[in-house]
Amino acid sequence: MFKPPDYCKNRSFKLSTSTLTADDEYAKSITFVHETKTSMSLTLSINLPLQDPVLIITVMILVIFLSPLLLERIKIPAIAGLLIFGMMIGPNGFNIIPQNLEFSLFSTTGLLYLMFLAGLEIDLIDFIKNKGKSIVLGLMSFAFPFVLGFLISHYMLSLDVLPSLLIGAMLSSHTLIAYPIASKMGIISTTIVTIIIGGTIIADVVALISLQIISDYAADLFNPEGIIRMLLNFTVFGLILFVVIPWISKMFFKYFMGDLIIQYLFILTLLFISATTAELLHIEPIIGAFFCGLVLNRNIINGSPLYQRIEFIGNSLFIPIFLISVGLLVNPGFYFENPSTILPLAILIVVAIAGKYIAAFLMGLFFRLKKHETNLIVGLTTARAASAIAIVLVGYKLGLFNEAIINHTVVLILITSILSTYITQNNAKKVADDALSNMDERDEPEVIMVPVSNPANVPTLLRFASYLKTSSTNKAIYGLSVLANVPTVQDQINKNKLIFHKTVEDLKSDVPFKLITRIDSTVTNGISKAMKELSANIMILGWHEKTTPFEVLFGNILNNLINSTNKMVWVVKTPGTQLNNSGIIHLFLPPDANKEIGFKKLTKKAAHLSRILKNKIIVHSNESMANDMEALFKTEIKGYYQGNVAHCFDHTEISNLNPSDSDLFLIVQSRRRGNSYNKSYNKFVMTLIEKHTDLNIIFVYPDQL
Repeated sequence: MFKPPDYCKNRSFKLSTSTLTADDEYAKSITFVHETKTSMSLTLSINLPLQDPVLIITVMILVIFLSPLLLERIKIPAIAGLLIFGMMIGPNGFNIIPQNLEFSLFSTTGLLYLMFLAGLEIDLIDFIKNKGKSIVLGLMSFAFPFVLGFLISHYMLSLDVLPSLLIGAMLSSHTLIAYPIASKMGIISTTIVTIIIGGTIIADVVALISLQIISDYAADLFNPEGIIRMLLNFTVFGLILFVVIPWISKMFFKYFMGDLIIQYLFILTLLFISATTAELLHIEPIIGAFFCGLVLNRNIINGSPLYQRIEFIGNSLFIPIFLISVGLLVNPGFYFENPSTILPLAILIVVAIAGKYIAAFLMGLFFRLKKHETNLIVGLTTARAASAIAIVLVGYKLGLFNEAIINHTVVLILITSILSTYITQNNAKKVADDALSNMDERDEPEVIMVPVSNPANVPTLLRFASYLKTSSTNKAIYGLSVLANVPTVQDQINKNKLIFHKTVEDLKSDVPFKLITRIDSTVTNGISKAMKELSANIMILGWHEKTTPFEVLFGNILNNLINSTNKMVWVVKTPGTQLNNSGIIHLFLPPDANKEIGFKKLTKKAAHLSRILKNKIIVHSNESMANDMEALFKTEIKGYYQGNVAHCFDHTEISNLNPSDSDLFLIVQSRRRGNSYNKSYNKFVMTLIEKHTDLNIIFVYPDQL
């Protein structure tokens, strides 16, 4: 075996820019091997807790991925699994993941995201309609845990008055830990969940205000100046959140329709600006995040590509990391070392659950809720997290709490969160089943067809079709291209495919689209045949905003297409119709519209559109039909129905209409053979769209014989 020269054994090697000899080259290679081995040994030795960001992220992603797969098989909800895994890998478990700054940043983002989504998904119209119930639930959900927490802490646990009040404030708050379960079940827009979300915000705001008052009193700051300062802070917060941010978002979505990345970053920016504003004004950031979601509620259409991305990123990354971070805080070993603290912990847990249960029970009793609706209130309001930690940490900094109370709070958070997920999981499905049973069965499957010819109109028409489509139907939306049989037809087919697929790709919608090509002598014949072949029952057409009102209502091409089918037809003004900024839907109905066979389907679609766009509806009709149909409108359109305006449909009445630029005119028309065809109504409509050419306008022809 070759042996190195003796002088190499105890010699240190230093590389320089000078010319190397053969011995120097050999020495360099020996040094390289030595350093490589040392590096490999350092790399392969893993110390706990992990410090390498790559390893930490790998463990986190594995937990997020494996937790639902493993634990849901034994009936443990995914959210509870994340909490349990968090406890196992945390500093007080196997000590795999440290509680460092980077992790704290992700978990804080997850908490803010959770509250933002709650505000974004709430049905504002339903919330306003049921605000009384939300207020009652919020006040009871605060009062019972607060009073019970104070009494138990002061008289049973022998704490002083101020610590007991802070315990009451901590128990009175709650966090919507199980919110993703309700979202996954599709019950966010139901009345009971809307009431719960409204009640949650009221309870948390009152709890945080009580925290501010108690902490100010403890620090000798509870005086007139302090109260005035707090009121000023909330006033400034309200102005920024409810005036400035809505204006900025409205301008952004009106004048900038960039790609989804820019839109998402804009939303994320507003979220953190809102949270930062709240924190600077001594208001909890989670309140700022929630109200940010609330004010953006009407700008981000439910089910739109932007909405789907916001929800996807939150539920797949940020929120799971927040839930894991809650588990990291738990220290079960503390109770083995201090067994005498188990009884106070048990008392606090019982009081925490009992307080929320009493509020839910009385809520169900007062408003005659079903048992599973009452249980859902218990499920969603039982969990404590962010605000509870915030309140306890304030008490600790003021010297009112010791470390035992902090650990009690963390264990309380874990247990109530797991219980919350179980109760919510078991009752959310029953609420979803109720919602489905209350929906009328459709007589026929929904098939939407969109004739496409002008590439400039295609994005608006396909986007509107995705909003109009009922989410429960899995059928694709068909784009139809009708071409003449000419020598260059194949080139035109290929060109149309490229344009269509590029448009669909740019929309980034999860709704399936499919392009159908037909070769025919005329466009009308091709569309008519395709409607029959596809069994399509809804057609969406476009009319250019520069087209005159007469051409829109009586132009040969549009009228031939509309008269070629007796199915529902929607005619959308392109490219100017902006749906994400619309304010009120003005639904115009001709006399005797209720005599058309498609009238009920029409009201259902109008109601669906109002829910998707989150807009109120005002019905414009003659007095006779308005009186007869009001009960139907209240049933079908529910909280979105804001009443009706009686018309004689004379052109002089148009001067009384003062719509805003963001309103939408949804004008129901009739084919000449229809029962509701009316010449005076048509003249009224012509004058109407002549005067309001810049408005969002959509015509709809219902199913007719």
